[in-house]
Amino acid sequence: MQLHTILRALAIACLFVFPVQVSLAGQLKHPITLSVIQGRLENVFKDIESQSKTSFIYSRETMLRAHPVTMEAKNEPLDKVLVYLFREQPLTYVIDGSYIIIRAAEIRRDTFPSLAQWRARLVNEAGLPVAGATIQVKGSSIATISDSNGEFLLRDLPAGAVLLITGAELEPFEQRVGNETFMTITLKAKINELDQVLVMAYGETTKRLNTGSIGKISAEEIARQPVSNPLAALHGRVPGVIVTQSSGVPGAQVKIEIRGQNSITQGSDPLFVIDGIPFGPNNSVINQLGSIGGNNGSTNPGGLSPFNSINPGDIESIEILKDADATAIYGSRGSNGVVLITTKKGKAGKTQVTLNAYSGFGKLTRTTPLLNTQEYVMMRKEAFANDGVQITPGNAPDVAVWDTTRYTDLKKLLIGHTPLVNDLQVSLSGGNALNQFMFRSAYHRETTVFPGDMYNQRTSLHRRCS
Repeated sequence: MQLHTILRALAIACLFVFPVQVSLAGQLKHPITLSVIQGRLENVFKDIESQSKTSFIYSRETMLRAHPVTMEAKNEPLDKVLVYLFREQPLTYVIDGSYIIIRAAEIRRDTFPSLAQWRARLVNEAGLPVAGATIQVKGSSIATISDSNGEFLLRDLPAGAVLLITGAELEPFEQRVGNETFMTITLKAKINELDQVLVMAYGETTKRLNTGSIGKISAEEIARQPVSNPLAALHGRVPGVIVTQSSGVPGAQVKIEIRGQNSITQGSDPLFVIDGIPFGPNNSVINQLGSIGGNNGSTNPGGLSPFNSINPGDIESIEILKDADATAIYGSRGSNGVVLITTKKGKAGKTQVTLNAYSGFGKLTRTTPLLNTQEYVMMRKEAFANDGVQITPGNAPDVAVWDTTRYTDLKKLLIGHTPLVNDLQVSLSGGNALNQFMFRSAYHRETTVFPGDMYNQRTSLHRRCS
């Protein structure tokens, strides 16, 4: 009788337990169909609840961690949908009967084996120790400074950490910590404006060691300016140097004054030296007859600049000697300053072919406002009315006789054209440690805003072997 009672109780328990397990297994295999693009996770839960007998339990704070959901499922089992749904979420879930409980996932922290101490020595490219450099572990407050021998020591440093090494005259450098406990790190010096090479006519120096006043623009600065005259590239680039162009015509003379006008009658042009040789024409105009760019007389000063025949792409740098350096080297010829032009030369290495081309156009941005015909006629009539004079063909033919409906925009006719510029440069350079070469050919054509077929055109060939 007692055994029968026990068996009956077990049978009743099985009736309650196994149906629940079968029901739970059936719910996890229930087909779910979803189509969501950047949707909220809470809305996805509601869609699943509407298609199954499961319910989601979660807090508002937990849902603030959830990421937008994008997924596509068609008649997929619920368990697979849940796996995909929580694959990239900072959340996890626990199934309890017909309830799915959502909670925040535990953040797993990767642990690296710590090094008891890690030492290194900093040296420059010459192998000399670098003292006073700052070494900091990226992402932390751990930092130290190298000693007089360029060495430093860090303790309890996790393997895999990244060190950031900086200094006043050093290029920033990053070094990942490995399993070794000591290493030598070579750092590069930072090249700043004080270390740029300057040509001084009798040699080269740097701004750091230079005792005179020298201004410089490099080939990169010249290349950023679409100018046909290399002297125009100095405009606004060198302190104390005033650059003015005699007219807006391409090829017109460009006048340079270093530290103002030094003479009223003798001129203020500096001495121009190209690759160590004084430039014969200096900055005198090369046209003898009058031209739209001006002439060589006092009625229309200006003319065509001799520097317009030099391709700006052939120039490596332009240095300006402003003070006693100019007269100490060139005597009285350098009393107004000296402009040193250094052309490009080949560099040791593989033979290289370079092609540069650009095209552009210009437009006057601001002009003087003029009256049109209607405004002019109104002004004339108002003037006659103010004087009490009757308008007749004799005293006002422009109002009484001429056609007052016609109008010609003289600004557009005389200075309203669109100037075009085309430039093409090809260079071939190379050589070895003993001999270098460079061949450079260029074509430049530039038109004006004035009417007619007026343009400035230059074809040049530059060759330099050393």
